[in-house]
Amino acid sequence: MRISSNKADRAISKLSEHILINYAFVLKKYLLDDNFLASNKQILKDYDISKAANQNIKAEQKVANVVFVIGESLQRNEMSLYGFGLPTTPNLMALKQSGNAIIYTDTTAPDTYTNGSLSKVLNFSNYESKEPWSKSLNIVDMFSLVGYKTAWISNQSNIGGYSTTQKSVADRSDITFFTQKFASATNYAGRETDGILLPEISKIKQNLGESNFYIIHLMGNHFKYDLRYPKDFAKFTANDLQNKMNPGQKESFAWYLNSVLYNDYVINEIYKIFKDDEALIVYLSDHGEALFEIDGIRGHGMINRFVLEIPLIFIGTDKFKAKYPQIWQKLEVAKDY
Repeated sequence: MRISSNKADRAISKLSEHILINYAFVLKKYLLDDNFLASNKQILKDYDISKAANQNIKAEQKVANVVFVIGESLQRNEMSLYGFGLPTTPNLMALKQSGNAIIYTDTTAPDTYTNGSLSKVLNFSNYESKEPWSKSLNIVDMFSLVGYKTAWISNQSNIGGYSTTQKSVADRSDITFFTQKFASATNYAGRETDGILLPEISKIKQNLGESNFYIIHLMGNHFKYDLRYPKDFAKFTANDLQNKMNPGQKESFAWYLNSVLYNDYVINEIYKIFKDDEALIVYLSDHGEALFEIDGIRGHGMINRFVLEIPLIFIGTDKFKAKYPQIWQKLEVAKDY
């Protein structure tokens, strides 16, 4: 990955505010880098080879429900769970206080945009490997090999260059659900808020097996922030912010905080769906978001610490913790490393 200079990043960020120029940057980043022009057919062929090569893997223990929630553009520094001054994550705070959530405080995203990040998160791929990410075992095939039923439930697109990685892995699942196929390429203006997934999660949950793996892909906190939450969650305004941002930046930042508040609600509602079951829920964001902290830059895709600083949270139900206390303890210890 080429690391741009700060000056170049500032220029790109400024230019990217223009919709056509933004599209040009995105087109290069998402379609020309990191094997993302590979056809889905070739990727699935690579996955078949990787799956066949790993037929002998076994699971020593099988948690009944493993739920992997992938957020979008959530920077941990704007979460009260991570010390932010306004109450943006009350439900996650409550889960932490009840002993049902373990919070990792030093997690870094593997890239600054969705495809780049998820090519590492969803596959056993890394920067040291010279092989394309599609030649690695993916997480859905891994769970399938050890006897899990798999489901992919998404409020993001399954068509286009933006979606190459997630579509390829989603296609390996036993069940797939996408709310929509198309949305605005630059701000996803056509998307429903993430709460639309909740009834579908409950429905799919009733039709799986004894051992189930879910990936739930949220629209989360993606720009445009004011489209990411219902009006009932418009709690924060520019008047709540005491900093040096200009009025327009404060308004945008307040919208982002409201999207964080709603994201907290959605995660908690997912937890409530599995609360009475044996379940381990893992939440992380694909990447963070720059919010005017450095030179007035907003967005992602550039090298900026705030684009890389993401939350990683493990949520265990009471039944999971009771049955697998050693796993829970290992997760607790690992958060300090």
